[in-house]
Amino acid sequence: MNPLVFLTKQTLAYIAIGLVALGIGGFALFKNGNDRETFTVRVAPYVQEVSVSGKVAAAESVNLGFSQGGRISRVYVKAGDAAGEGRVLAELENGDLRAAVLQKEATLEREKAKLDSLKAGTRAEELAVAEADVTGDREALLNEIRKSYTSADDAVRNQLDKFISNPRTASPQLTFTASDSQVVTDVQNGRVSVEQTLVEWKAANGALSASSDLAAAAAAAQ
Repeated sequence: MNPLVFLTKQTLAYIAIGLVALGIGGFALFKNGNDRETFTVRVAPYVQEVSVSGKVAAAESVNLGFSQGGRISRVYVKAGDAAGEGRVLAELENGDLRAAVLQKEATLEREKAKLDSLKAGTRAEELAVAEADVTGDREALLNEIRKSYTSADDAVRNQLDKFISNPRTASPQLTFTASDSQVVTDVQNGRVSVEQTLVEWKAANGALSASSDLAAAAAAAQ
């Protein structure tokens, strides 16, 4: 018996469509001597070939860059390497930044030490020394205020008054003649004003002590 199966064109079309849909076979087409188209059906994988041109693009991409400009000192990867999250790819020269960081860290440690000292409190011995220093400074300032009065009193009553008669009265007079009468008048009037100032200053100094408002007394002395 001839193994070829004779089918009509319409039947062959149905079979071809069915094989394509199922993807389980192929077929061969040829003609016999009776001008009938004959197909041989056999089981085989269905292969479809497609030839296209195009460009390959990554599904995800990202542009990398440093937040600051500078010279690259190290590169840890090369083209094609896999780089996971958190991996360092490259470094910039950062000597200046490291120095600045170290300086800030030193400053921070110093301030922490000060804070710890304040939290710990001051010892009684240190307080006593500080109080003694303050008392000594106030005594020294009080002495300087009194010395300033003594110097002013000497300059006026011992040095200037050698040239003035009745210096501590309301009518002091120069003991020599001057060509400029206005200068003579100014000196004599000024002597009256200075006498009142010296009297008030001496009384104020007598009421001063180390616990007084020495800042105001020093301003008055100046």
